[in-house]
Amino acid sequence: MIMKKDAVGVIAGELCTVRVCANVELLENVFAMERGGKVLISMTLTVDPARELSDWEFDAVFDYYDTEILDAAEVSDCADPAWTVEFAYEDAESAQAVINQALDTHSAELAAVFEVIKDKENDYI
Repeated sequence: MIMKKDAVGVIAGELCTVRVCANVELLENVFAMERGGKVLISMTLTVDPARELSDWEFDAVFDYYDTEILDAAEVSDCADPAWTVEFAYEDAESAQAVINQALDTHSAELAAVFEVIKDKENDYI
């Protein structure tokens, strides 16, 4: 369920319900808001919370993650690496498709990042 927030961040009601098919553990939160006369969906993507990252991995993930593949913005105030992705809401079906595609793309990018950084500990310590 995607809830809509008002201008001050208070929940203003339900926008729609979507089904996340895979990689739901990488989705920290999702909500809708109105900006510039359009309804936008904002979602925060992160790493698998079951994966304990050391300090050097935290930095390396940010260094190697390609934010351009999802037009993502880094979030600096989370316990784990996180990125915000926003897109315009058209309808529930298209929102569901965009969310699921973003999660698939994010999961693949994280897998690639963790593969690249696995031998880079000495570069960060």
